[in-house]
Amino acid sequence: MKKLDSINQFVNHYLTAFVLVSVAVSLVLPAPFASMGRLNFGTFFFGAHSFTLSLTSVMLMIIMLGAGCSISAKEIMGAFHRPQDLAVSIIAKFFMMAAGAWITAHILKLNDQLAFGLILLGAMPSGTGAAVLVTLAGGEISFGVALCVFCTLLAPVASPLLTMLFGGARIDVDFVSMVINITIVVLVPILTGIILRSTLQDKLQNFRRVLTSFSLASVLLIICNSTAPNKDVILSVDALIVILALTLNFIIAAAGVTLVTRLLRMDQPRASAAILVSCEQNNALAVGIAAGFAQTAPAVAIPPIIAVALNFALAAMLTGLLKKKSGT
Repeated sequence: MKKLDSINQFVNHYLTAFVLVSVAVSLVLPAPFASMGRLNFGTFFFGAHSFTLSLTSVMLMIIMLGAGCSISAKEIMGAFHRPQDLAVSIIAKFFMMAAGAWITAHILKLNDQLAFGLILLGAMPSGTGAAVLVTLAGGEISFGVALCVFCTLLAPVASPLLTMLFGGARIDVDFVSMVINITIVVLVPILTGIILRSTLQDKLQNFRRVLTSFSLASVLLIICNSTAPNKDVILSVDALIVILALTLNFIIAAAGVTLVTRLLRMDQPRASAAILVSCEQNNALAVGIAAGFAQTAPAVAIPPIIAVALNFALAAMLTGLLKKKSGT
C-alpha cells in the first residue's frame, strides 16, 4: 500500500502534466475514447425526466465517493464557530464564480456555447483539491472542509439554478434533469462516503487509498472521453480566448470573495480557506455534465476541459500568495 501512496502522490503532484498529456492523447487517438464516452449502463426514468448511467457518471460517482470518505463529522462541526461566516461564504462561492462567468462572457463577447460552458463551470461546487490547497496556504482546514462539503451538498439545487439563471438564455436548460443528475452523481456518493468514514473509521484506510487511485484515473479518463468526440470543435476554436476567459473569471471571483471576507472581518486563516474553496472548481463534474450537451452544443465542453488544468494552476498560484500573506 505504501507503493500505491507513492503513485497517488506522484500523479497528484504532476496532475497538470497528466491532464495535458491526456488531452493530447485523446486528440491524436480520438476513436477509442469517443466510443468509451458513449458507453452507458441503462436509463432510469423519474416521471417525465430520465437519468442515463454513463461511464462518465460512474467515474464521477467514484470521485465523489472518495471525497466523502476523506471527510469526518468532527471536521465539519468545527466550522460552526461564527456560522454567519459559513453561510455567507457558501453564497459568495456560488454567486461570485457564476456571476463572474456571466460578466466575463459579456466582456469578451463569447459565443453562446462557450459562454454557457463558462457559466456551467462557474456554477459548480468546490473541487476535491481545495482542502489540500487550504492546508498549503496556512488556512483554517476545518472551515475549508466544511465549506467544500456544504457547497457539494447544496449543488443539486444551487448549480442548476445558477446555470439556468445566468446561462438559460443561451442554451436550453432542463432544470429538473440537472437536479436529478447532480443528486445521483454527487450527493448520494458523497453522503455514502461520509457515512462509511464515520462507521468504519481506521478500517477504511486501504479502501481510501484504492479509491484515490481510481479517482485520479477517473479524472483523466473523463477528460479523454470528453475531449475525443469534440476534437474538431476544440481544434477549430481559439483556445487563447477560453484561457483568457477562465483567468478573468477566476480573478473576478477571487476579488469578490476577498471583499466579502474583509466585510465579515474574518481572520487570515479563515479568509484564505473561503477564497481558495470559492475559486477551486469541481472541473471534472462540469466536464461530465457538459458531455450531456455533446449532440446539441459540443463547444460547451471546451471551457471545463481547459479548466481542469488551468483552474488548478491558478488556484495553486493563489495559494502561494495567500501563504505569503499568512506568514506560514
